Amino acid sequence: MTNYDILKEYEAHQTPVPSYKEWKSSYNCMLENEVLRLKNAQLKELLKECRGFIEYVNVWDYGYELLTKIEEVLK
Repeated sequence: MTNYDILKEYEAHQTPVPSYKEWKSSYNCMLENEVLRLKNAQLKELLKECRGFIEYVNVWDYGYELLTKIEEVLK
């Protein structure tokens, strides 16, 4: 879709074209959300690895409690 088509679509719906500041703000928000999503995915992978280690070793008295918390986060 070309810029001209986008402008025509805005005009058809009588929606104001966002200013550069508004567009930049929404774009930055989308980027931040994507970064957070990727970080969360990485953290969940790390928790999965920790869960396996804790199940294997399970030398701590609070191992069960820790495993329970990990399971809650991974849901």
